[in-house]
Amino acid sequence: MDELRVALERMLVAFGGAQVAERAGAYAQAVREEHACERCAAAAARTLTRTAKRRPVPADLLEETRSVMGTSIHAQHVPERAALEPGDPEGWWRLQAPSIVRAAWPELGPAEVELVCRELQRQASLGLVRADEAEVRANLGWEDEWGPTTERRWWMRFLGMVRGNHDGTEDGIGTVA
Repeated sequence: MDELRVALERMLVAFGGAQVAERAGAYAQAVREEHACERCAAAAARTLTRTAKRRPVPADLLEETRSVMGTSIHAQHVPERAALEPGDPEGWWRLQAPSIVRAAWPELGPAEVELVCRELQRQASLGLVRADEAEVRANLGWEDEWGPTTERRWWMRFLGMVRGNHDGTEDGIGTVA
């Protein structure tokens, strides 16, 4: 996500304008909503910075992103996708879940996203959550003007526990690495 945000901010600065950070967030949100590869979107933003004659709109970025995703560049970004067996449930948690978690909770860093995905996968093995975008989003909860939902509070406590490593294990989620 950092690579995408940097590329978007550079693109927007190159074409001038105010509120670069907010606009970059809107462009990044459009990429996430389309479930496009973020690394390809960053490459597309760099291409548009060099080639566009006017400031690109999110639709221009998505069109260029789709073009990049159709090349070998995208295959280099996701080499493990080609190695997956059809219907491999482990693959869904490695490849799809992180983008869903980032979209539902953009404040999380890469390490936290990985921890959340591992815990969601553990919960799925117990039958508590399915490998489904809507179910994962509901499980993560949200924050609104009334504050965080019960689910989001649970995840905040979980991340706090893992950061503090209160359960005595090396990786903080019940297994010794």
